[in-house]
Amino acid sequence: DLTNIDLATVKGLCQKHDEFLKSLHGIEKQVMELCSEASRLSALFPQTAGHLEIRLSELTEQRKDIVDATR
Repeated sequence: DLTNIDLATVKGLCQKHDEFLKSLHGIEKQVMELCSEASRLSALFPQTAGHLEIRLSELTEQRKDIVDATR
């Protein structure tokens, strides 16, 4: 029930949310760097491509779930 929340609490929650989004942006950058590195490694070591593809898919899906939850 949000009817009893005061303005200071709302502002605090908004600030936490903004901080979370900033952190998320940094994490998204790291995910993109990992994807690039995985592509490079897949090219160098084709026998690991399947494993890397599965891990990247999981990572991308988790990132998508987090981003979707923030909306």
